[in-house]
Amino acid sequence: KSSALVFGFELCESPCEMELLQSQPGLIFGDDETRETTVRVKANVAGEYNVAGTIGDWWGKTVRTFELPVTLAAGEERRLPVDLKPLEEGWYSLDLKLSGRDTEIVHHASFADMGRDTRKAGYESPYSFWWFGKYHGGSNDLEVWGPIFKKMGIRRLSAGDGSQTEASMK
Repeated sequence: KSSALVFGFELCESPCEMELLQSQPGLIFGDDETRETTVRVKANVAGEYNVAGTIGDWWGKTVRTFELPVTLAAGEERRLPVDLKPLEEGWYSLDLKLSGRDTEIVHHASFADMGRDTRKAGYESPYSFWWFGKYHGGSNDLEVWGPIFKKMGIRRLSAGDGSQTEASMK
């Protein structure tokens, strides 16, 4: 008897690649923004591929499914639009599966529809929230977070001194 276990494996290049491209930071939509995104598919080996998707609601109920078949030559890349409307406001899961040539690639994502911003509060609002910025695993990139905060109805945030407003961040 031996106390050693031997495992073997081989790394192989996938015949295809899939990437979800964000049309909005965090796939968070508001006001008149187009509710769609794009999936980039690239074939390393020529073949017929299929991107299957499932959109689910907060409770895990399937709202919609779709399939995007594509035939690609080796090295060819295609960008496939994914329609994320017409759904009600709220949070949704987006599960994608690329299959073809004995390969399956799965990607789990989510998106949110914040609806129209009808809030009346302006910069004079006394309400704010604490933004940790880059701490606690976050980011302090206002180019990304500024539009997301605005879609959430946040007009003032506190990053230590409480003086940050939408107007001062422009």
